[in-house]
Amino acid sequence: MKIAIITPSYPPSIGGNATTSSRLADGLESKGIKTIVFLPEQLKDLKNFEKLEKFRPDIVQAFHAYKSGIIGTKICKKLGIPLIATVTGTDVNINLFQDEKKGKVKEILNFAKTIVVFHKSMMEKIVRELPQVKNKINIINQTVKLKHKHCEIRKKLGISKNDFVFFLPAAIRQIKYGNFYLEAFINLNKKYGIKLILAGQVLDDNFAKSFFEQVKWHKWIYYIPKIPHDEIECVFEHTDVSLNTSVTEGGMANAVLEAMSVGKPVLASAIEGNKSVIKDGYNGLIFENKNDFYKKAEKLILDSKLRQKLGKNTKEYIRKNFHFRDEINGYVKIYKNLKL
Repeated sequence: MKIAIITPSYPPSIGGNATTSSRLADGLESKGIKTIVFLPEQLKDLKNFEKLEKFRPDIVQAFHAYKSGIIGTKICKKLGIPLIATVTGTDVNINLFQDEKKGKVKEILNFAKTIVVFHKSMMEKIVRELPQVKNKINIINQTVKLKHKHCEIRKKLGISKNDFVFFLPAAIRQIKYGNFYLEAFINLNKKYGIKLILAGQVLDDNFAKSFFEQVKWHKWIYYIPKIPHDEIECVFEHTDVSLNTSVTEGGMANAVLEAMSVGKPVLASAIEGNKSVIKDGYNGLIFENKNDFYKKAEKLILDSKLRQKLGKNTKEYIRKNFHFRDEINGYVKIYKNLKL
């Protein structure tokens, strides 16, 4: 069996689509399923399109119904093969409701033989708009597959081993920082001398310009455009608390699951995907607003026993419920059903 994967980003780029698609490609290859991966823009080049045709895929899997689904649909129609549309977040949370894009998203979801979502809330959102596709939606939880490589992130940034460090791994765009409260961090820094590391590539130039204009005055905030995925585990280990400040996700955020898998306490916004994996006070903390964020961030700074408890529980929770094998087997089952 041969699978062509189309994804908006892929390593060495970082971010959710890159992480999920590369994890899937690795998992499929380990099962003897051949894969080929393209970015949507690469397939505008005739040589790459011919390379894909020569590969002779049995199925095309498009990560992000809008960004990859458009070219994925064209390829499947030309080659007469099925399309799997994997919904990854903004395609359904935003594009499905935008006047200029919703028609195309609906067309792609209707055409796809199978739709994969990461969480039931995404399925419910799709079904409200397209009830006819309900029976072809499959829920496959995201999982974690980290590679460990030594790093010296504190030394590299000049951060003392005694400093308390918050870590926010997220692309620089509005939906990832909609619950980011700079004023709260400023107050925490004044009171406790905390540091903050931001890591993620810029995906929204206008938002980034405004955002960096605000944070550039604070020397205790560090920005890293890219962290190789094989170093991310090390960065989690050398920081104290991982953050998620998103206003929407495609399900469970990869970065949240990765932080939890290494036993790092997570402080995350109260969106559906986060609340589905974080049980507030048991294996992480959920915040509802700015005051709640400050209160819980301060609690994590002051209470080392709480951090240890959350870290222990969160690592065990991921070990029991989010196994890489189950994710890959879920996709393989779909492929086999499509081939019948």
